[in-house]
Amino acid sequence: MASGSKVPGQHVARVFSQGDRSAPREARAAVAALTGIDERARHDLLIVVSELVANAVRHAPHVPTGEILLTVAREAEALRVEVRDPGYGFDPSPGPRSEGGLGLRIVERIARDWGIVGGGRTLVWCEIGLTPEGGPSRPSP
Repeated sequence: MASGSKVPGQHVARVFSQGDRSAPREARAAVAALTGIDERARHDLLIVVSELVANAVRHAPHVPTGEILLTVAREAEALRVEVRDPGYGFDPSPGPRSEGGLGLRIVERIARDWGIVGGGRTLVWCEIGLTPEGGPSRPSP
């Protein structure tokens, strides 16, 4: 999970109440303000932020005064997204009868790398690779 150098002025941090169903929408609005990335990278960013925040709202165990923390940082060659919630980690494989379960598969397809860190809190992170021009560095589908 090594992070590269941050690009000055290209950082978003937001805190949401755990039960806030508007958090995914508000998270998308917060990251829409990032500059210097092309429309395709912005589109990818909005999708992964929405999926990760929605998963935290929906699946994290409820705790009193629980919070979901979103950070997005523009690094030299990537946008790094991190979402933390009060959970202890999880197995990202959807069960055969699970409802939904495609959000992390979407993140996996878009991101150049991603992962889950458990412990006292759950951290789900991903990186959207960028070209020097600010576009995504993944091939077109």
